[in-house]
Amino acid sequence: MLKRMLVFVQVIVLLSFTVSSSIGQETTALLNGRVADSKGAILTGAIITLKHEPTGYVTTTQTNNKGIFYISNLKVGGPYTIKVSSLGFKDELMKDVNLSLGNNPELNLSLTSTTTDLKEVTV
Repeated sequence: MLKRMLVFVQVIVLLSFTVSSSIGQETTALLNGRVADSKGAILTGAIITLKHEPTGYVTTTQTNNKGIFYISNLKVGGPYTIKVSSLGFKDELMKDVNLSLGNNPELNLSLTSTTTDLKEVTV
């Protein structure tokens, strides 16, 4: 009787470890990357806007002082639309991006500079 009770307790302990480890599984996606200009210089403060098309959910972040951005807790799947913009550069737009569980490939984006001619103002 005591041996049965001991076996029962051991089984319960093992099952509790199995259940607790399955609860901690990852259920969201993440997106990270680096933004630079066409010459490879990092762009600090570039704005990354991510839109989940089916739900309309929009999240925004900026690159840090190393040109790196990181967005976590994203809904798995897609499609997502990603817009990257920075002052003095042409916006980069990526459509129909799908995200999977866990790690997705790092996005290394390169923005091309734009020139704007200012017109003369007479007062």
